[in-house]
Amino acid sequence: MSNSPLSLDDLPQLVPNDDARRVCGNLPRSTWYHLLASGRGPRKTKIGRRSFYQVEDLKSWLDAQRGA
Repeated sequence: MSNSPLSLDDLPQLVPNDDARRVCGNLPRSTWYHLLASGRGPRKTKIGRRSFYQVEDLKSWLDAQRGA
């Protein structure tokens, strides 16, 4: 998997954790997991042991971060 920038329009409707992190500013993994653990990250969907994010939830979270 490359580390090139992603656009939300390039992603399927259910986005895996690493792709969501890259779209949300390519945050360091430790920062991303801290946001998620503290409840300040985007809403996630768990499927088995993996976390996924709906594109609309990522867009909403990013919009909220811009307004903060």
